[in-house]
Amino acid sequence: MTVPSPLPHAERLHKSLTLFSGTLFFLNIVIGAGLLVLPGLIYHQLGQSSVAAWLICSASVFPLLLVFILLGKDFPSAGGITTYASRAFGPIGLRIAAYLFLGAVLIGMPGTALTGGFYLSLILPTHPHLYAFGLVLIMSLTHLFSGKTITKTLEFIGALLLFILIGLMVLGYISLFLYPPPSPQDISPISHEPVTLLGLLHPYMTIFFAFTGWEVGSTSAEEFKNPARDFPKAMVFSYIIAIFLYSSIAILVSLSHLRQNFNTPFYEILYPILGSYGHIVLSCTATLLIIANLFGGIWAISRLVYSLGKDKIIPSVFGRLSHTIPTHALVFTWAATSTVLVLDGFFNIGLGKIFALAGQNLLLLYALASAALFKLTTQLWQKFLACGVVGMVAILIILSGKSLYFPAILTMAAVGTSLWHFYANSKL
Repeated sequence: MTVPSPLPHAERLHKSLTLFSGTLFFLNIVIGAGLLVLPGLIYHQLGQSSVAAWLICSASVFPLLLVFILLGKDFPSAGGITTYASRAFGPIGLRIAAYLFLGAVLIGMPGTALTGGFYLSLILPTHPHLYAFGLVLIMSLTHLFSGKTITKTLEFIGALLLFILIGLMVLGYISLFLYPPPSPQDISPISHEPVTLLGLLHPYMTIFFAFTGWEVGSTSAEEFKNPARDFPKAMVFSYIIAIFLYSSIAILVSLSHLRQNFNTPFYEILYPILGSYGHIVLSCTATLLIIANLFGGIWAISRLVYSLGKDKIIPSVFGRLSHTIPTHALVFTWAATSTVLVLDGFFNIGLGKIFALAGQNLLLLYALASAALFKLTTQLWQKFLACGVVGMVAILIILSGKSLYFPAILTMAAVGTSLWHFYANSKL
C-alpha cells in the first residue's frame, strides 16, 4: 500500500496524540455505560456460561479491529473509513462511506448523550433531554481549546475512568468476599446447565456492539505524532484493556449469582457495602462513562466532518481550520447532534431505535473497510483477512434479522449524488 504524502503544515490538524493518549482516546470511545449493564443482561440469558460468550465475542472482534489497524497505519487521515473507501473505490466509495458513517455517528451520539441525561436525572431529577443538550454543548466547547489542552483533558478523563472502573471492580470482589452469596442451586432462577455453542452465540449481537468504537476512532490517525508506530499499538492496547474490563466484570457478575436487578448488576453486588448510596455512585460512574464517550466521539466526528469538507463532499467551509482546530466542523457536529435530540424530544424516537439504526451502519462500515483493504493491499494474508471479515459481517447481518432500509436509503443517496456530480462536471 502506498502512503499518501503529508499536507502542508498549515493545512494539517495538530499532531498531539501519543501512544498513551491515543490508547485512552480509543478507550473513551469504546467503553460506554453498557459496561455497567450488559454483563448482567448476558448473565440473565446464559447463567454461568455468560463469561464464555464474552470471550468468544472478544476474540471474534480482533479481525475487525485488525482491518482498521492495517488501513489506519498506511493511510493516516482524519477521514478514516471515508479515506480508505475513496482510495479503493473512488468518489462513489467515498460518498457511500461518508453517508453511512455520518448516519451512524450523528444518530448514535445523541443517543449516548441522552443515556447520560437519564443517569443524571437519577441524581438530580429533571428532563433528560436538558442534560443531554448540556453534555453535548460542554463537550463540544472543550474541543475549541488548543491541541495540547485537549490532549491533557483526554488523558485526565481516560485515566480517571480507568481508575474508577477498576476501583468498582475491586470493591465488587471485596463485597463478594466479605458477603458471599448463597450457592446458585439454592437461590438463583438462572439455568446453570452447560449451554451449547449456538446458545453462546445467541446474545452475540448484544455483546458485539459493546466493542464498537474503533472504527469511529480511526479518524484520529492523522493526529498521532507517529501514526505508523503508535496508531496500531494504541488500538491493540485499548483492545486488550477493554477485554480485561469486560471479562473481569462478567466473571464478577457470574460469581455473584444474581437473582434480580440484572440491568444494574453492580448495584446488587455493591449493596452490602454501599447500601442505598450505591445508585448514586453508579449513576455518577455511568455519567463519567458517557462524558468520556461524548468527548471522544465529538473529537472523531468533527475530524470526519472536517475531512469531508476538505474533499467538498459537504460545503468546503467545514474543511477549514482555525489554529489547527476544525472549529466549523465542531459547530456542525454540535448542531446536528442537537437537532436529533430535538427530534427525539418531539417524536419520541426512542433509544432502542436510535442505537439500532446507528449499529447497522457501523456493522456495514466494517464490511466496506474490509473490501477497501482487499483492493488496496498486495499481501495475500490481508486479502484472506478482508474476505473473512466481509463474510463475518454478512452472517451477523443475517442473524440480526433487522431491516436495512436506513443504510439502503443512505447508500442510494450517495450513489445518486455521485452520479449527479459526475454528470455536472462532465458538462463543464
